[in-house]
Amino acid sequence: WGIFGRRSIASAAPDPANIAKMPPIKMYQYEICPFCNKVKAVLDYHGIPYTTVEVNPLTKKEFKVTKELPEGHPAQGYRKVPITMFGDGGGSDIVGDSPAILSRLVDEMSSAGVITPPVAKEWADPKVQEWVRWCDSKLAVLLFPNLTRTYSESYKAFGYVMDAPNFSLSDKMSNLVAG
Repeated sequence: WGIFGRRSIASAAPDPANIAKMPPIKMYQYEICPFCNKVKAVLDYHGIPYTTVEVNPLTKKEFKVTKELPEGHPAQGYRKVPITMFGDGGGSDIVGDSPAILSRLVDEMSSAGVITPPVAKEWADPKVQEWVRWCDSKLAVLLFPNLTRTYSESYKAFGYVMDAPNFSLSDKMSNLVAG
């Protein structure tokens, strides 16, 4: 089942030494975003550490990182979540859009030995890519509207903003009310 599936009984959990070879990973996200959660599910499944930065859905001021990228960089000016930074700062590589992030993540996991080359190859399989596209274009886009059908449900769904450490009180209240 590759990067998304279950491990066979015979396969071992990833070697911590291989996980340590992974670059630092920082993801800019909305906590309730299905595309962000897809990336986090793969990271969590493989035990890969990462940090998150909650993006303010109203101001998106956290996206200044993409504004500062050189002209022609694929993520230059990208203003959607997730955005993922591979690396530790100055030389970090920034990747936007969950399919591109997962492709990069598969490459990084394969290089570090977290997944085997045959598992990495499964990611490129046309049938797998067809399912990934379907999940992004059909399934994920229906999740949020169905979780927030009423103002009350939207208010509950956006309750997470009250715990966002980088939001001011007015940012928290604005997001909670605007839902």
